[in-house]
Amino acid sequence: MKEAFERALFKEISSIQDCKLKEAALYALEGEAKRIRPLIAFQIAHTLYPSFNNFHPLIALEFAHTSSLILDDLPEMDNSDERRGKAALHRKFNVKEALLVAVGLISESYRQLHLGAQKLKGSELEKEAFAILQCALETTTNAGGITGAPLGQWMDLTFSEKQEHPLLDMMQKKTGVFFESSFVLGWIFGGGAMEKVSKVREMAQLFGIIFQVMDDFFDLEEDARERPFANFVLQKGEDYSLQYLEELKERLVALLEYLGLIKLRQALLEPLESLLQHCRSTPFG
Repeated sequence: MKEAFERALFKEISSIQDCKLKEAALYALEGEAKRIRPLIAFQIAHTLYPSFNNFHPLIALEFAHTSSLILDDLPEMDNSDERRGKAALHRKFNVKEALLVAVGLISESYRQLHLGAQKLKGSELEKEAFAILQCALETTTNAGGITGAPLGQWMDLTFSEKQEHPLLDMMQKKTGVFFESSFVLGWIFGGGAMEKVSKVREMAQLFGIIFQVMDDFFDLEEDARERPFANFVLQKGEDYSLQYLEELKERLVALLEYLGLIKLRQALLEPLESLLQHCRSTPFG
């Protein structure tokens, strides 16, 4: 699935007019990228419709996510030197070009949603194309809007011992909103019932929290030195966090069953179940 997706992704990039910003965009999209978000959408859509081959909404997800990474890495934000196993975009090129590419990828993501809806013509979903596009736009604009990922990033940047933010709220806004886009786009472009989108959103929110709490487990040592107040596990304790992850997993599995996506349990939850098994047998770390 990853290989098929990346072929489609770079084919779309190749169609852009040759220029310095195209070169920079290609650089940002290449590298050691896991493609978690588009592949989740791909797996959901493929489970619902095995012959699914509409890559445009998946490319939209990758464009939007990569844009957020470019912005996160800037000196004014996280000031990161590396991304995806190589120099961050603003280090390889410059800050001005990185900003322009980030803005451009956001608009390109909306164009991909439009192309995705157009591709529904002549398919079983043709009559639903407008409703699908409408839902896709609502979901992705909520994710990238002021109270979505930008607010989550602001909360993360301003988090301190003196100014704390609700951790779960920050997790949802900084990380969960992009997973919500992945789950919802995979569902609607795969032909999932529109009346069940609210349950898909709930499932995505659970997965987003699981993803971030697990990340906090892996960052325990570093966060204990630098920002213990922003790490869920350090704040709540390992025992509480593990029990919380168990509860989230049970709720997520129930939703997978309800939505007819139980085949995705292993793909979505194998890392979590490995972590839980490890922690049951030995203290973490």
